[in-house]
Amino acid sequence: MADTHLGVKDSVSSRPLIFSSFMEWVKGLEEKPCSVKLGFWGEGRETKDLKQPQYLILLGDILELWDASDRSVDACSRFIFDSMAEMQSTKAYVLGNHDYDLVELIWQDPHGPKEPLKDIERNYPIGRSQLQFFDEVFPRQMKSNESGRKHIRVLQAGNENYLFIHGHQFDALFTIPVFLACVSVPFLLIQFGRKAWNRFRTRRYKRKGGLQGFVRWWSKFLKDEAPPVQRLNVVYGHTHLTDVVRSPDEIKEILGEETSFQGCLLNLPAWSKDLSEDREEVLQAVFLYIDEEGSWFLGWDWVGERPFLIPKQLVKERRDRKTVVKDKETAEKLEAIGWPGPLIEEWKNPSKIV
Repeated sequence: MADTHLGVKDSVSSRPLIFSSFMEWVKGLEEKPCSVKLGFWGEGRETKDLKQPQYLILLGDILELWDASDRSVDACSRFIFDSMAEMQSTKAYVLGNHDYDLVELIWQDPHGPKEPLKDIERNYPIGRSQLQFFDEVFPRQMKSNESGRKHIRVLQAGNENYLFIHGHQFDALFTIPVFLACVSVPFLLIQFGRKAWNRFRTRRYKRKGGLQGFVRWWSKFLKDEAPPVQRLNVVYGHTHLTDVVRSPDEIKEILGEETSFQGCLLNLPAWSKDLSEDREEVLQAVFLYIDEEGSWFLGWDWVGERPFLIPKQLVKERRDRKTVVKDKETAEKLEAIGWPGPLIEEWKNPSKIV
């Protein structure tokens, strides 16, 4: 999951109660696995079983360190981290732009030469396992030969390979270390942080802009690294959208340009709610469940406190066509797999995302 922005105030609601109920459900999977209905999208299967995760990956902007007080962050996050402490899963925290100040937990000097701490120094105990911090991507990339050329390290699940990144790297200004260091200064955060960035160069709610940023980042990221032998799935947040782009051909169709990337892009939306933006926020509180069979977008029904399937086919259709079929049959299919009624109605409206 990504972009919970715990502690944020004014124009954004972080909704800690919703996220907390979700974390309690994840914790409960250790003793009581559950399943989600697949319905029309099950290809002959009725349900998908969900089990205790080996990894719990927090994909950045979990804590709001730009324009929230220490007290509000603590109040919104304390119980959530208490729940995490009771999980056996290994916890990976990939830093985003709004919680980048935690980078000091990774490097000896965040404003000087990057000399990483040893794992025993940079991994923190949190209950029954460790919390590991990553400043750019998870898994952490390492030099693998004398030339310094690296092979991309991935998280493998079944026949698929995954790389996780917050996604602020797709905004050009955030690739400048000095800028990220500056936005950690409290005065700048309070006075200029969120509002200035949103008006200036954010990728939020911009599908095409996010993909353009990814293509540039991937080209730079690949310069010093050997490309993966197998197809790669890149999972990211930051844009506050749910999206799936399955191939370089689809990227070319959207952007009109070639890319060296071979794989699939999976974009996760925010769990926070933007109160000031006149933007579409149909899908919120979405997480990605990955196992040896593949990956699934799952929504969190915070009223019923249960997950439900969000078919990738529907996500892709809505982004590509800017609308969806409003027929009764589609609504009945969504209702059959547990979609909340209000969400079904919102889904019928045309997408405004570009």
